[in-house]
Amino acid sequence: MRVAEAGFLENYANNSSPATNAPVLSVSDRAEGRYRRRSLLWAESGLSRVRKCGKVRRSEYVTVRLRDGVAGYSGLCTCGSVWSCPVCNAKVMSRRAVEIGCAVTAWHLRGGRIGFLTFTMRHYLGQALPMLWASGSKAWGSVTAGKVWLADQSAALVEGYLRVAETTWGANGWHVHFHVLVFLDGSSTEEDLSRLHGSMFGRWSRSLQRQGLDAPLAVGQDARFIDSAGDSDLAAYLAKAVDHADSAKSIALEFTWSQGKNARHWHKTYTPWALLDLVEFDGDAHALDLWHEWEKGSKGKRQLTWSKGLRDRLGLGEEDTDEAIAQEELGSALDDLLNITAAGWDRVVSIPGANYQVLKTVKAQGFLGLRAYLEANKIEYARIGN
Repeated sequence: MRVAEAGFLENYANNSSPATNAPVLSVSDRAEGRYRRRSLLWAESGLSRVRKCGKVRRSEYVTVRLRDGVAGYSGLCTCGSVWSCPVCNAKVMSRRAVEIGCAVTAWHLRGGRIGFLTFTMRHYLGQALPMLWASGSKAWGSVTAGKVWLADQSAALVEGYLRVAETTWGANGWHVHFHVLVFLDGSSTEEDLSRLHGSMFGRWSRSLQRQGLDAPLAVGQDARFIDSAGDSDLAAYLAKAVDHADSAKSIALEFTWSQGKNARHWHKTYTPWALLDLVEFDGDAHALDLWHEWEKGSKGKRQLTWSKGLRDRLGLGEEDTDEAIAQEELGSALDDLLNITAAGWDRVVSIPGANYQVLKTVKAQGFLGLRAYLEANKIEYARIGN
C-alpha cells in the first residue's frame, strides 16, 4: 500500500504506536536491508554526508577486514547520522543499546526501580515536523525545570532519567513522542510513580497549550515500572518485532532499534525507514517527499538525552558522539585484510548489492572465497595481508 493511498478516516491523533506482529528478520537479512537502503540514499538523500557515507573513499584503498567472525570496511567516509543513515544508525544504536542495558542492569542490582514513561502530543495532517519537534522539546524543558520538578524528584526519589525521541508518520501526519526511563529509589511505589507522571504530564500539557497546540489526551501516555522479563505485555511493547533474551536488552532495543519497527498497518503509521522502503519497492514519490522532510527536520536533533550526572552514577563514563562511534573501524593492522583498489571500489559501487555481498562473502567463505568473488566480478584488489 502506498503512503499516498492511505485512507484518512481521521486526521488527528494523540497516541503512540502499538506493537506490531511483523515477522522477525534474521540478522543477515536486516544487515543486507540496511546496506540496500544506504545504496538508495546515495542517489536520493538530500544530505551530502549521507550521499557519501560508505561510498566515497578517504584513503588510497578500501580495506576489507575480518575479526572474530565480523566483517567490515575501513577507508570510507561515514556520516554518523542515526536519523538518516541505516548503516550508521545500526552501528551507533548497537553501542547505545549496550549502554542502556548496562544502566538498567546496574540500577536493578543496586536495588533501584525504573519507571517507563511515555509523553505524546496531539497532532494532525499538515503540521510541520520541525514545529512539532520544537514544541515537544520545549515542553520537555518545562517538565524538567523549576521548583515543581525539584519537588517531584524529592517526592518520588528520582535519581535521573534517560529521554529518547521517536517519530513516525501516518494518516495523522508526523507524530513526535518521547519515551523516558526514570531511575528511582528502591522504595518507590506505584503511587509514587503515578503521582510523578501526573505532575510531569500536567506541565507537559500546559506547555504544549501555551505554544498553541491542543491538550494531549491522558489516554495516549504511559507510566509503569520495569521490574522483570516476566511482564509479557511490556516485553511485547518493548521488543516489537525483535527477539530479545532479557528485559534489559528488550528495554535497550525499544529505545534504540528503530529499524526493527516496521510499518504499523493497523494504524497506517510508518517509521522513516519504512517510508524509505516504500520509495525503493513501490517507487512512491510521496514517500520520498516525506523522507526528504524527515532528513531536514531531524538533522541536528538528539535521540538520547541523559540527565546530568546519571551516566557517572551508573559507571558509564563520558558519552561518545554518534559521529565518533560511526567512524570506529573494525580490528587493526594485525587482522586478516584485503585491500580493494580505487578502481576496484568504483566497480563495487556500480554493482547493485555488491557493497554488502563483499562482507557477506568474506564472513561466510573467508578471504579465499572473497578473492573468487572479486575476480568473478572483475573487482580489482591489491593484496592480502596476514
